[in-house]
Amino acid sequence: MTLTLSNGTANKDVKITVSPLPSKKSLDSKITPENKNQLDVNEVKTALEAISVRTTVNHKNDLPDAKNNYDDAAKFLADINQNKFDTKETTLTLSSFKNDANFGIKSFTITISKTGATSATLTVTVSGFKTTAQGAPADVNAVKAALEAVNPKTTVGHKNELPTTNNDYKTVDELLTDLNQNTFDSKQATLALGKTTNDEAAGTKTVVISISKKDATNTTATITITGFNTTAKVAQAEVETVKADLEAMEPKVTSKHTSDLPTESNNYKTVNELLTDLKKESFNKKSTTLALGEITNDSTKGTKTIIITISKSGSKDATTKITVTGFNTTAKVAQADVDAVQNSFKALVDKTTKKTAEYPSETNNYKNKEDFFNDISLTNFEEKGVAFAFVENPLSRARSKLKGFFLWN
Repeated sequence: MTLTLSNGTANKDVKITVSPLPSKKSLDSKITPENKNQLDVNEVKTALEAISVRTTVNHKNDLPDAKNNYDDAAKFLADINQNKFDTKETTLTLSSFKNDANFGIKSFTITISKTGATSATLTVTVSGFKTTAQGAPADVNAVKAALEAVNPKTTVGHKNELPTTNNDYKTVDELLTDLNQNTFDSKQATLALGKTTNDEAAGTKTVVISISKKDATNTTATITITGFNTTAKVAQAEVETVKADLEAMEPKVTSKHTSDLPTESNNYKTVNELLTDLKKESFNKKSTTLALGEITNDSTKGTKTIIITISKSGSKDATTKITVTGFNTTAKVAQADVDAVQNSFKALVDKTTKKTAEYPSETNNYKNKEDFFNDISLTNFEEKGVAFAFVENPLSRARSKLKGFFLWN
């Protein structure tokens, strides 16, 4: 600008420059919510970039991975000990996480936004996580402890089987599935099966599992899996099955003694002899031992009742009682004897008495069988234990010159 100086009649113009003067743009500008929000966004970005130490507080013992990605900015700020960081009411959005376990760092993008302002982004790296070299030994030890802590260690798929080489596990995954441990966390370690020891008496399978991971010393875990069948249970089951099969066996009818009374003289000497007589030679004894016990004969019913003991090493003996039918009975034998004697008499046709000078009468009735046999001159007659009763018979009449009598047994 020009400044005119005067003093009386003396005048002089002086050019003076005043700076800086506000521009028209600045004179026209006023503080508004929009440019205030932009200032907040820019300041928050600058403040985040100025944080010199971004080291995890809460995950020093963890490898950086997706499991410990921050859900929101507040968790991130808390983890680097910046709980009092002023976000100036901006919104911080975390994205694009990248985890580097080799160096123990986690990097991600933060987007800073606020209404009416242009968003700003920056990439942040948090260090201090465990590295793979540091984490591998801990992981191996953790997997070992977790395997040993599985509870219960009880087979699901082999409860009815003895623990044998036939059902040895082929892989650790197969083993874990059998223990209902499908979600077991192996922490990216390599698990391999080692020696397997089967104990059929105890119903257990003991397995050695090797655990390995890069940057860690290999270790092993030994676990014992229970719940398999045992030799004692299998033996007892066989004993009970044979017992039930003997009781259910039908028919139980003698094939060789149908004409004989059941007596001590024809008692069975062995179970095989009994089974042969019953035509049950193919009876499945499994691997049990059968022994005959007390035998009770009932001649009236024509039966033999036999006690059989079933045994097998490692189990409790079982006993059962079976009744063999089809033997002759005392009633049938007695009837057969009477019939035989009767037929013998019929075969004699007519016999003549020595008392030819007498008429048949009560005075000359036979007093006993010997008197009768002598009178008709009969010797060596097979009586079969039949009793002779000499009673009056309508045939015993003088005019018929005959004498009759009855037989019974």
